[in-house]
Amino acid sequence: GELGDFADALRRQAWLLLLVAALVAVVGTAVVLRRPASWTSTASLLVPADGEGAGARSDSVVDLNTERQVLRSETVATVAAERLAGEDVGLEGVDPRDLAAHIAVEVPVDTRVLRLTATGDSAAQARSLARAFVSAYRDLRYLQGVADRNGTIDVLDRELAEADEDLQAANDDLASAAPGSVAEITARSRRSLVIDRIGALQEDRGELLAGATPQVRVLSGSATTTGSDVPVRDLALVVLAALVLGAVAAVVRDRFDDRVREPLAVEDALGAPLLAAIPAAASSTRSEATELVVVDDPTGPAADAYRQLRVGVLGSPEIPGGTLLLAGVRGGEGVAGV
Repeated sequence: GELGDFADALRRQAWLLLLVAALVAVVGTAVVLRRPASWTSTASLLVPADGEGAGARSDSVVDLNTERQVLRSETVATVAAERLAGEDVGLEGVDPRDLAAHIAVEVPVDTRVLRLTATGDSAAQARSLARAFVSAYRDLRYLQGVADRNGTIDVLDRELAEADEDLQAANDDLASAAPGSVAEITARSRRSLVIDRIGALQEDRGELLAGATPQVRVLSGSATTTGSDVPVRDLALVVLAALVLGAVAAVVRDRFDDRVREPLAVEDALGAPLLAAIPAAASSTRSEATELVVVDDPTGPAADAYRQLRVGVLGSPEIPGGTLLLAGVRGGEGVAGV
C-alpha cells in the first residue's frame, strides 16, 4: 500500500533523510539557543463589583472583557510609557503600542480578576513593565470613578435646584390659597411631596460625598519567572521539523530516482520475464580454482542463480529463436562469463 511505499522510500533514501534532518536540527538549535532569554512578570488585579463604592450607577455593568482591552489600550500604555521613562530598563522612548505588545491579560472564569503578564528581555524590565501598566490602569480607573461620582453629584445638584424651585412655587400657592379650600389642600400635598424628594436627593448626595471612590486592588504583585520552558518546546519543534523535512526530501528524491533496484522492476520495464539475477561471486583464493562458480562454490548463491538460469533457458518455450538480454549494473561484473 501507500504506507509501505512510503516506508520503502525512506529506507532507500535513509542517508538523505538523516543528512537533511541533521542540517535542519543543527541550524534550528543554533537559532533557538542564540535567542535571548525571555522573562515574565505577573500581577493580579481585582476589579470592583457592579454598584460597588460611591458614584456607582444602578445601570453600570463591569464587563471584564472590556476591562481587559482597557488594560492593554494605548491610553494606559501611554501613561505607562511616561512612568517607564525614568527607569533604566531599556524601554526609554519606546512607542506605547510596542509596549502594549509585551502585555497579555487573561480573565479567570467566574472571577473579577484581571491577570496581567508582562514579557521582557530581563527580570528588571519585565517587573517594570508590569508595575507601570498596573499603576497606570489603577490610576486611570480611579480617575474615571471620581469623574463618574462628580457627574452623579452634578445631576443631583440640578435636581435639587429644580426641587427648590418646585418647593418655592408650592409655598407661594399655599400662601395665596384660601384656608380650607381645595387649592390649599393641593398646595400642602404638593409641598409635602417636594420636601420628601429634596430629602431623598440630599441623602444621596451626602452618601456620595462621604463614600470612598471604588479602586482596583492589587491581589498579587509582580513575580518574575524565566521562560525556561520555551527553549525546550522550541527545540522539540526543531527536531520535529527536521524529521519532516528530511522525510520530504527523501520521498521527493526517491520519486524522481528511476534506477532499477528489484527484479520485478526489470520485468515491468522490459515486458519480459526475468530468468535469473546472478550475484557477484567472491574471488576464490584456492590454487585449483577453475573460475567456474558451480565448481569453485557449488553451494553458493551465484551457483544457485546459474542453475536457475539454465532451467529457465532450457525450459522456456519462448527462448528458441528469441533474444536473451544479459546486463550488469556495473562494468566488469562477469557478463561475458555468462
